[in-house]
Amino acid sequence: MFKPGLIAASLIAVCLPFSAGAQLTAALESKVTIVAPRSLNTNQADAFEEFVNDSRYNGAFYVSQNGGFHWRTNLNSLAAAKRLTGQACNLNGRNCQIYATLTPKSARLSKAIEGLSQTAARDAEAWARQNTKDGRSVAVAASGYAGWAGWRGKSSSAKLRSSALNHCGDLLRARIKRLEAKQREALEQEGLLQCKIIFTQPTR
Repeated sequence: MFKPGLIAASLIAVCLPFSAGAQLTAALESKVTIVAPRSLNTNQADAFEEFVNDSRYNGAFYVSQNGGFHWRTNLNSLAAAKRLTGQACNLNGRNCQIYATLTPKSARLSKAIEGLSQTAARDAEAWARQNTKDGRSVAVAASGYAGWAGWRGKSSSAKLRSSALNHCGDLLRARIKRLEAKQREALEQEGLLQCKIIFTQPTR
């Protein structure tokens, strides 16, 4: 997992992969949806139990006709979970089909959180809560692909937002250098290659 661990006097940046305002929106628990019901063999059933118990959205579970399987969780979108899991399952020419997905339990998930994995959403929220306890000013910016960057200090809200967005952009540019054109295009279509403010305190 990519973790730059960049920390400065007023900056926290985390790559693990909220609407802006004083109210935080908690990362939601996940639900399992059986997309294409079918009988599972013993190995597939055991693996599916692990998949369900992992319970970190977004995730997908694929099975193949020859009895194989592949699953992944904690990705930054359901589209990414389906695409990456399906690709991995079909690496050896297996005819894989999706069996189930893990998604947020409630449709009330904030639009601002969409594009973050469950872990990243929870970590960003925990950092924001911790750093606003004493009334400090903070801003958090995030992208679905590069994770999130938090900035705290005595600057104005506009300056904090600008600093958080700039650093999130730096993280994003550093990561997409490693992408092939087709990978970048797919992530752009999923809306994961843009930074946005997900939390500020105070809001002035």
